[in-house]
Amino acid sequence: NTSAAGMTSKLLNDYEEGTFTPVLKGSTLAGVGVYGTQAGSYTKVGNRVFFSLYLVWSAHTGTGYMIVDGLPYTIANNNGNYTSVSTYMDSAIALTAGKVIQTRTAINSTQLLPTQYATGGSGIATITITVSGGFMLTGNYYV
Repeated sequence: NTSAAGMTSKLLNDYEEGTFTPVLKGSTLAGVGVYGTQAGSYTKVGNRVFFSLYLVWSAHTGTGYMIVDGLPYTIANNNGNYTSVSTYMDSAIALTAGKVIQTRTAINSTQLLPTQYATGGSGIATITITVSGGFMLTGNYYV
């Protein structure tokens, strides 16, 4: 086939599927938790990684704000790579009144940063790590 305008390759030679083990840690003290569910899966196509993960924890000893770590590839180190992540959380994670959860990638790392922001759209803030809780996260990022 003739290449389309702007096309640089016709061959898909970088495809991978796999699993990974996500962890929750605190920003001040990483701590450890007891995981009821700790599962992650991914598909890498070229320079893009698509992932889903599910974490349920209890008895976590971390302090500071929440960090989800353990993505299978390091997120590209450029400011345009802060991608949004679809987030479902359980009721054990307390947010400030009038705020909703939002998660984003952290460049040059294997981490996701759950945050909270006002329903009116201002004032992004971190979320303090909880002793118990759960997340389902899905998204993608560049490597």
